[in-house]
Amino acid sequence: MATHQSKQTLNLIDVISIGIGAMVGAGIFVLIGQVAELMDTFTWFSFGLAGVVSLLIGYAYARLSVYYPTNGGLIDYFRAAFSRPLVITLSFLYIGTLILTIALVARAFGLYAAQWLHPGHANLALLGLAYTLGIIVLLALLNMYSNHAVGRTESLLVILKLGILLIFIIAGAVQLKPTSLIPSPLPGADPIFSSLGLTFFAYAGFNMMTNAADKVKNPARTMPLAFILAISITMLLYVALAIILASSLSMAQLRQYAETSIAYAAYPVLGATGFVMVSAGALLATSSAINATIFSLFNTLDSMGQSREIPAALNRPLWRNASSGNVVISIAIAVLALCFDVSVLADVVSFTFLASYFFVLIAAWRMRARIHLGAGFLLLTLAIVSLIMLGFLYSLATSNLMAIASILAALALCAGLAFWRNRHISAGGATGTRPR
Repeated sequence: MATHQSKQTLNLIDVISIGIGAMVGAGIFVLIGQVAELMDTFTWFSFGLAGVVSLLIGYAYARLSVYYPTNGGLIDYFRAAFSRPLVITLSFLYIGTLILTIALVARAFGLYAAQWLHPGHANLALLGLAYTLGIIVLLALLNMYSNHAVGRTESLLVILKLGILLIFIIAGAVQLKPTSLIPSPLPGADPIFSSLGLTFFAYAGFNMMTNAADKVKNPARTMPLAFILAISITMLLYVALAIILASSLSMAQLRQYAETSIAYAAYPVLGATGFVMVSAGALLATSSAINATIFSLFNTLDSMGQSREIPAALNRPLWRNASSGNVVISIAIAVLALCFDVSVLADVVSFTFLASYFFVLIAAWRMRARIHLGAGFLLLTLAIVSLIMLGFLYSLATSNLMAIASILAALALCAGLAFWRNRHISAGGATGTRPR
């Protein structure tokens, strides 16, 4: 049976780096332009509100990770709270969410790499896909090699990309145009919920930290602090970037450069050098997001393999931390990244992450006495997440039926796989395991 290293090799900085690395990726470098189209000068508010709610959700995750310091993360919380059929369904939903997340962020990496390194090239789209495939293969192999290498790589990537973004923010603040920040008319409910769905995806990576809980020396102290610091740092970064973006680009420019708006916003602030610098930051950000998400995905697969929730053939050890399932999943990520549109991936992943939040909060509610969380806190957080999730679905139903169809297809696929796997486990008498 393939297992990931469980030695206590990660410290507070490593865990924070995994969280920031997963959060500061495609969500800010690709989606901030789309959020700005919806919210105009209120873009910063959307990122700030999503950050505050993420802190509430993140604290619940932190308490769960303290009580269940395992490499399975969310999957182990589902096992502790729900019956096996629902556990398997939610596990496949979460696996699918991580796969689609990596595919989306890898597409963002390819887009920035091609536009920066080959400006004006006739085959820009093809080059972007080549870079997309390359980064998936490279970082999948890194995660198959060593957990320790993942933590150290994340720390380096996070320091580099935060340094670049801070230079851009400071330079932008010096040249800030107050007139460009005059509040625009407040958007209606549909744009607000659409933007919140997208901005929540920008914070979605904080849950990756749960997979590191069994690899830290003192999870009771380290995990809550890591969640609070990682989400808070990311929120401040996003709000500052949103303000600089509104000051640097007009709405027409935002629409033209929606998927690479931050790089183009560097032009009026730092000139051509700024464009190159921020493009490099985008590559670092998306690389570390892919790295952290693959780390979470492989650990989740390992946990499901130990509980026989995936076929034994997918849990066969190959090399160091690698299993046959890691290879199969990496191929699936590459196929999805090369075949699906960025906007559809973003909408589907945003909803599935919100659904994952909802069910983790339900699990926390059922275990609130054990994890020492107040009922009032959980009810408030559940109500907020439910409202945002329903509002996001309604906004998609009125503006993006393709995304709705893709979400329904993804849910049906997860339910079908879970039904098949549950019948197989029942027939074989396998019971799986629960965290203790």
